[in-house]
Amino acid sequence: MNAMNRLAREYPISTLIEFLRDKMQDWFFKRRTLANETTTTLTPAAETMLVERLFSSRGMIVKPSTGCSAEVIDLSCKAFVVNLEERRCTCREFQLEDFVCVHAVALIGHLNGLSCYDYVSCYYKTSSWRGAYSGIVHPIGSYEDDEIPKEYRRWEVKPPLCKTRTAGRPKSKRIRSVGEFGSRQKCSRCKQHGHNQKTCNNPIPL
Repeated sequence: MNAMNRLAREYPISTLIEFLRDKMQDWFFKRRTLANETTTTLTPAAETMLVERLFSSRGMIVKPSTGCSAEVIDLSCKAFVVNLEERRCTCREFQLEDFVCVHAVALIGHLNGLSCYDYVSCYYKTSSWRGAYSGIVHPIGSYEDDEIPKEYRRWEVKPPLCKTRTAGRPKSKRIRSVGEFGSRQKCSRCKQHGHNQKTCNNPIPL
């Protein structure tokens, strides 16, 4: 987003707003079209992730405890406790992602009548994807076609009061949001932070 509107920041405010509106119109149309053409229950990225976990769960040993919990032993002989009712696993991926982890997939495949789709957050589903882009950003057209009411035609719109430009090159960098931090510079030579390879005076680690 920042790279896209980098040059547009220099536009007048009305032109900048129209630039952003035009981009939003294009994005909403393309994403809404793609979402409506998707026939899978989950979004393409989520569906791919689920298929990968289905393949990874093959060969795991499942030791059921109840109808919704079990101990799952992976291929490295490490044991994990899965509880489908609480949507929890000791690997913590299940509860953090709100998406079935590989151990939960193994348990669901071991039990009858269960589907992985029932243990995935609704935000991964195509229906939510369609809903996110269901709104329409309407085109505006040319401003020259707008008819200005008579009572407003006599108004004189003056430019805003501006401070005298200070010496030096004007700022062009985006003002960061509260709590947003930039990436620290890291030297590719000594792997330390705060400088680059050209100004590095540190000895090369062996």
